[in-house]
Amino acid sequence: MIGVLIVVRAPDARSLEVDDLQAIERFSSEAVVAIELGEARNSERRLEIFEDRERIARDMHDHVIGRLFATGMSLQGITQSSDLVAMQERINTAIDEIDQAIKDIRQAIFGVRSRTEPDRGTRGEILAIAADQQPALGFEPTVILSGPIDELPEPVTDVLLPILREALANSLKHAQASSIEITVKATPDEVRMTIEDDGIGLSGTAPTGTQTGNGLRNMQARVDSVRGTFILDSKPGHGTRLQCIIPLA
Repeated sequence: MIGVLIVVRAPDARSLEVDDLQAIERFSSEAVVAIELGEARNSERRLEIFEDRERIARDMHDHVIGRLFATGMSLQGITQSSDLVAMQERINTAIDEIDQAIKDIRQAIFGVRSRTEPDRGTRGEILAIAADQQPALGFEPTVILSGPIDELPEPVTDVLLPILREALANSLKHAQASSIEITVKATPDEVRMTIEDDGIGLSGTAPTGTQTGNGLRNMQARVDSVRGTFILDSKPGHGTRLQCIIPLA
């Protein structure tokens, strides 16, 4: 039952004819469609609110926590340095990273997905993410890019870039790696991103955020949102290989 339609006429008005009844029926049908459409839109808005809250939580974990952890690791290295100039440079870099983390928090709170450098393209974003991790890692990850990466749709890049940040942050925290290779290959049918390190790998006693923690759950959720495939291959002492395969067709 959607509702009740009441039709009235004056006592001295003419009797309702077939055309009148057909017009009333059409009006009733259109009113039902309008009511159902309004309810569907309200349900869609409620779903968007729930999904947006989950996205904000993932962004906070993927972007901000990883950035702050890398900054903390960098600051720890200052205590072992006797070069005042180098110490000052690393402190200034840490301050810049903290400032950026504050901006990321603000963007996550307000649900903002703006890019600070929209003209850089997806290739530039990937290279910048890899370069940003060099001070904390002690080396810059190797990046191999092929195909029309800059032409990837925004929903796909909104999945790949946070996963790349999270994977590099996990390598920094747990892998003890001496090299990391990032490969992104785009074809007309799919985009495939592989992140591989030569670290200690994952074990049954891996810290939260590696095997079963929020980090991997967030990665899996992001890939699922674009109907992709998420593959994690890791053995103790043999490094970790993470792969995301997202269909484009």
